[in-house]
Amino acid sequence: MKKSFALLFVLTLVISLMSGCGGDSSSQVSGSKNTDAPAEQLEETAVILADDDCVTATFEKMYDATSMGVEGVFYIDVNVENKTDKEIWVYLDKASVNDEMVPLVGSGVPLYIQPAKSGRNGFIFSFSSLSIDSIDEVKTVNFDLVVADKESMKEIERVESVSLEF
Repeated sequence: MKKSFALLFVLTLVISLMSGCGGDSSSQVSGSKNTDAPAEQLEETAVILADDDCVTATFEKMYDATSMGVEGVFYIDVNVENKTDKEIWVYLDKASVNDEMVPLVGSGVPLYIQPAKSGRNGFIFSFSSLSIDSIDEVKTVNFDLVVADKESMKEIERVESVSLEF
């Protein structure tokens, strides 16, 4: 059991590493999903979630990693360019899938981004708290994209009600 948990943790960490300022706003985008190909072969469908003085954030793809032995979760890849002069921390908050709240959106490692650089991360959604158990059943994903100062952890920006439709 410990080996299975350790293997799942290491795979999640590896996948996350590979995948990579004011005012509230909201965003609605449409994405696509392709569950027939392995995660590393999925076509990217970059869609802008936010583009302001603080960050440019894009949704790239949604996928599961069942072909790599990871079950029970799916991933949303987000790429963020830091336009501030501070190191930032980017995370997802108030997430839901098909109008069901998700208590925790994880990531293998925090998405910290230094000034004038970009970073990419695969945010992890678990099926365990949902009434669905397959990526094929995902119709909508909603969340707030939060940008915080890494040092103070104070929120710099919150892009509210980002909505992805599949």
